[in-house]
Amino acid sequence: MSDWKDTLQAEPQDLKASKPESLVQLARRPATAADFEVTLAIKKQALGPYIEQVWGWEDEFQRVFHSENFKPDSTTILLYEGKEIGLLEAEEQPDCFFIQSLLIVPEFQGRGVGTALLNEIITKALAVDKPVRLDVLQVNKRALQLYQRLGFTLQNTTELTFQLVLSTQHEVSNS
Repeated sequence: MSDWKDTLQAEPQDLKASKPESLVQLARRPATAADFEVTLAIKKQALGPYIEQVWGWEDEFQRVFHSENFKPDSTTILLYEGKEIGLLEAEEQPDCFFIQSLLIVPEFQGRGVGTALLNEIITKALAVDKPVRLDVLQVNKRALQLYQRLGFTLQNTTELTFQLVLSTQHEVSNS
């Protein structure tokens, strides 16, 4: 297989996805068990095309998988003007900060939301001298570009994912 950085190619910019003047209108709330359907819908919108490429999307399988893996206690719902636009599932572990999922619905991707959230986690990790770790599907080139731009490096490769890490020697990116 080629080097993980070789899989990253610039994608055309979506002209509609201009950055908002500020992220002040981005609100957050803790997820609850009642958010099962909302989080499944966000997953289908944000991650569905990549799951479809790798395994194929089957609604019933994804519903069961989501019911077995949805962790409201470590999930935050992202809202813009009251509308659920994404979710962040992350937790501080003894040896690192681990990002399980950062999902933004397509119409809000490319607007700096993911960068801002990742930079918050990176700042917290730097303050306690812990790396940030995450896994990303190899077919998700857009996410790979974001993580590479923020300084994540390849730690390991599986058949379907890249396991990335950002060490504590990193400085927060403003780009």
